Amino acid sequence: MPGAGMARLGVGVAQLPSVRRRLAQRRAGGGVENVVVNEDWPVMWAEAARVAVECAMVLVITWAALELFDERQFPVAAPVVMVLGRWFYNRHRHWGAGLVAAVSGSAVVFTLVDWLRPHVERLLADTMATATGWWSRWLCSRSAPACGGGPDMPYEPDDPRAARRARRLRTLWHLCWGAVAVLLGVALLLFAGIGLILVPDQMAEERAYQAARPCEAVVTVDCLRSVQATVRGTDIWEPSKGGKTYDLLLTGPGVPREVAMGGAEPLLRHLRAGDVVTVTMWRDYATAVNKDGVTQDSSENPEGLSLLATNMALAAFAIGLFAVYAGGHAVARAPRYAATGLPARLGKRGMQTLGAAICVIPAGLFGMWTGPVGVIVLWSVLVGVILVATRERDMPGRRVRAAVEESVTAFGEEVAALDLNVNGPDATPALLKEYRAALAAYDRASAARREPDALTALRDGRAAMIRLDARLHGRPVPIDALPPAAGPGRPQPLTGTGERYVYTGRNSGETEVLIDRPEPGRPALVEADATRGDMETPFEIKTITRTEDLTKTGDTLVRELYEYHGRRYLPADATHLLVGAWSGRRWSIRVAPLSTATALAPEHRGHGDEVLRYNGGPAVLTVQFEQNEFWKVRYVCQCLQSRSACDCRPPAWPENTPGDNDWSVRPYDLRDGRNTLRLPRPGFLVIDCFARSWYLTTQPVDIPPPAPPGLLGRFGRRR
Repeated sequence: MPGAGMARLGVGVAQLPSVRRRLAQRRAGGGVENVVVNEDWPVMWAEAARVAVECAMVLVITWAALELFDERQFPVAAPVVMVLGRWFYNRHRHWGAGLVAAVSGSAVVFTLVDWLRPHVERLLADTMATATGWWSRWLCSRSAPACGGGPDMPYEPDDPRAARRARRLRTLWHLCWGAVAVLLGVALLLFAGIGLILVPDQMAEERAYQAARPCEAVVTVDCLRSVQATVRGTDIWEPSKGGKTYDLLLTGPGVPREVAMGGAEPLLRHLRAGDVVTVTMWRDYATAVNKDGVTQDSSENPEGLSLLATNMALAAFAIGLFAVYAGGHAVARAPRYAATGLPARLGKRGMQTLGAAICVIPAGLFGMWTGPVGVIVLWSVLVGVILVATRERDMPGRRVRAAVEESVTAFGEEVAALDLNVNGPDATPALLKEYRAALAAYDRASAARREPDALTALRDGRAAMIRLDARLHGRPVPIDALPPAAGPGRPQPLTGTGERYVYTGRNSGETEVLIDRPEPGRPALVEADATRGDMETPFEIKTITRTEDLTKTGDTLVRELYEYHGRRYLPADATHLLVGAWSGRRWSIRVAPLSTATALAPEHRGHGDEVLRYNGGPAVLTVQFEQNEFWKVRYVCQCLQSRSACDCRPPAWPENTPGDNDWSVRPYDLRDGRNTLRLPRPGFLVIDCFARSWYLTTQPVDIPPPAPPGLLGRFGRRR
């Protein structure tokens, strides 16, 4: 059974190469935004149902809007494609399954459209085909086999020379497509600019056409004039899917050779070659055709051209701007993209561009009442909504700051640096379970879009790493920190930057944190800071030992009613810190190695709790405090053992040396603010004084060396 358990729990170890690839992307691209989503995450049924409901709602709204405005030529599937594309790119970016889904879904949609349109109304047929295509697309993506070549990193051959050659080719590819994208983007921007410049002239032409009247005595180009023409033939083509053609072919002076009629009724279908018709002309437009009292308006008139030009210019502007942005980045960062692949940032901008292009549709419908100005205003508002809705990184409470991104990268490096043989005899199921938990936490942290989610994942991952290290080195294994109690005293969500060994918070209750030590198994320093609360309630830090085999409450390191700044000695057996902060206090704790303690000077002044490092030999320490109560100075030997367990050889103190061999001093009575302490060897001084000022002086003591063996002893050995 142990072997089966290890095989079952060790499946997630294969994620380590993916962790290293994402780390490479973080170093190159710099941030959570540039790290791809884990393409191996399965699509859960609940998530599929949620997306299906979203697509159904979008379909219904789109169908209702197009039905209301009687616009049956617009594609009903475009908003659904946008929803699915954004979900795919943000959540399950498996390109193999995505390709299978896109091909299968498109085939289903086109097949159903051809079959449904002859039987039901076009808009309803398109809606039904799109809904069915979505379900087939999702089912095919669920059943698609796992495909390699995901978006994590480009393929790198094992041969160094082949790898360099492949990277050079990828660099050239990024340079080429980037240059083409920039040129295409510039062309689209020029097209958009020229189109918007021509819109006022087109609006003036529309007003002139609407004000035109039939010609009377004087015939001009701005009046409606009648011209005789002969029909050469008709071109009527009505396929089941779009692209219908209704053209009238004419011959005669002053008339166009081909007129788009927009429909076959009531006149076009009944015309034959050789028929003489009367064509109504306005400027160069053939606006209507009449025969035997039956008149049919053509689709050739300036009405709507300004709206069409505005819509096309706005869509071209959005696409051109993205093309210039993406192409410019590809050209400027071609070597980086060749090494790490395209960042997710470009995909996000592409989805925003697609949304901006689709926003032209509702803006154009709105422009039927307001004109081009209303189109531009509504389009700008909709694009702003899209940018705000997709701008998670810049929203309060949802932003992932650069400092948090750096903490996630550092944690990933810690996981990738683990030297763990998963097939070795020491790889127990419990150890592999912690390893998988650390890998899963890194995946969650690197994919998080909200800062609290990233910080929570970092906390869980570091807890797994602490337990993993304890199991590897045979130390007691700590359990997770207990969650805070529910109710008004529940602390606020996690804050800070996720930096290792640092804990922060602002709450009205108690918070328990699992201690991550720079030197596992050894004592450490606790550097604590706390602001003053709204009321005189204490700020407390207590040590707790809570492992799989033992639970006990340790000492109170800090208890302060007011503002606190100090450093305390953290015993080696403590596994948790219980931080109590009330009345809106803000606090921070950093766990540091003892080697970072300040060195004790011959004359040393300070204030508050402190831990000092003593590097000298035997000496007498004189302790003076500004007040004569509530202080204590304790000596810790360099072996970090208690006085009773220390095996270090004590010095032979001369007679009349001040102090005694006790390793701690405190005031003898309430009137005494001065005392002496013997320092036998290098070690540490722990000062506990409740925000008092103190002054320490060190006086070395000459200790004669031990006497050599006597002459008799040496003579005796000679004998």
